[in-house]
Amino acid sequence: MACGAKEGGARRLAPKPRGWQPWDGSPLPEAEELRWGFTTGACLAALACAGFRVLQGRESQPFVDLLFGDGCVRSIPLEVPLKSPLPAHPGFLAVRKNAGDDPDCTHGALLYARLSEAGRGPFPPDPRDVLVPVGQALVAVHAVEGIGVATRQGLDAEQGRWAVNASVQRMLASNLARAGMRQGRWLLEAGVEGGAELARHTLNPALGIVGGISLLGTTGLVQPFSHDAYIASIQLQVRCARAAGLSCMAFCTGGRTKRAAETWCARRAPGPLPPEAFLCMADFAGESLRAAQAQGLARVLVCCMPGKLLKYAAGFDNTHAGRHAMPLGLLADRVLRLAPGRAELAGRLACLPTVREALGLVPEALRNELLDDLMRLALQGLASLFVQGASRPRLCLLLADFSGSPLALREEPAAEASVRRAPAPGQRRQDACPAGAIPAPGSRP
Repeated sequence: MACGAKEGGARRLAPKPRGWQPWDGSPLPEAEELRWGFTTGACLAALACAGFRVLQGRESQPFVDLLFGDGCVRSIPLEVPLKSPLPAHPGFLAVRKNAGDDPDCTHGALLYARLSEAGRGPFPPDPRDVLVPVGQALVAVHAVEGIGVATRQGLDAEQGRWAVNASVQRMLASNLARAGMRQGRWLLEAGVEGGAELARHTLNPALGIVGGISLLGTTGLVQPFSHDAYIASIQLQVRCARAAGLSCMAFCTGGRTKRAAETWCARRAPGPLPPEAFLCMADFAGESLRAAQAQGLARVLVCCMPGKLLKYAAGFDNTHAGRHAMPLGLLADRVLRLAPGRAELAGRLACLPTVREALGLVPEALRNELLDDLMRLALQGLASLFVQGASRPRLCLLLADFSGSPLALREEPAAEASVRRAPAPGQRRQDACPAGAIPAPGSRP
């Protein structure tokens, strides 16, 4: 949600752009509104489409029209000259990644790629290549520089292959299909200038991605991330929802958990919540819950995936990786409490970098019991983030899997929640959070 106004000096969020202008990588001047950017995954899709256009004999253009995950087409500028912006890589096209006002280590990085028809030799040419189906066609993504290899299980990239996440592969496939690719075998050679050095400033080495950066992006858009502005937007959305008569909201950690919450609510009586009831709180659990408390919401549904669940169980107010490392020790401790004879397993879990990989090692029966235990602890941890001694909302916790499908719901016992304020006048029937039986984690709701 975009902030509607400046509050406390925070810059408001600009509307989503229709496209971006060419940029040379120099520092962007400050603007009144926080600017959106595009992801490394969007760069790869843009380069592939530009390359396909050239191979089809179409005239080269300085911009590529790209379909983003939100259903909108936006233009991304190519580096010029179009034929060969990088002397060391003749025939490659390039895009400069623009993260807008959310600069990270890849802001300004040059990504380059060349699309060609595959020859008669082995396909893919490298076992690390990522195969992307496009209708009857097949594209092999091959890294030539600066893109890492996923060496661990549990990542959003196949172990032993280049770190191109699943959402990027879908964006690549949909845009090549849109460009007219229908059949054949294609080789997409891609690189990131200085990517190995950039990766040192990310979590990739700890996660087991070696040799370069990951190509990431759920929708292709980068939302500018100013803490003050984001917190102000959360407070504003909660206030507006309350003024509209809502007494319940769903606080989600991102796009996938938002879809999970919408799916869950649509299946449960009394029916779907209105769109304004769903809020993406990102890492700001404490700020979001206190905003709900200040506005007198009666109930809050928090939707998260297992990584955030573990951080909530640890009682973290802000779950950003830069503030708190993943508390795998807590996960190991809970395994020991539930299964005292599994000390060896607990020791292995404590040394892993991600919750996804850790859960993959836990037997299914114990995993279900473990997730249920963590949900109970997470409700306690989230409840501790409210202003103590004051009226507050009752909490529900919805756990989603890594693909964004709802897994299980746990509701805070009424006795543990403080007395809540009365609903706002004019409250509608669908304002109540859907309740229902709590399935075992891992079962379909």
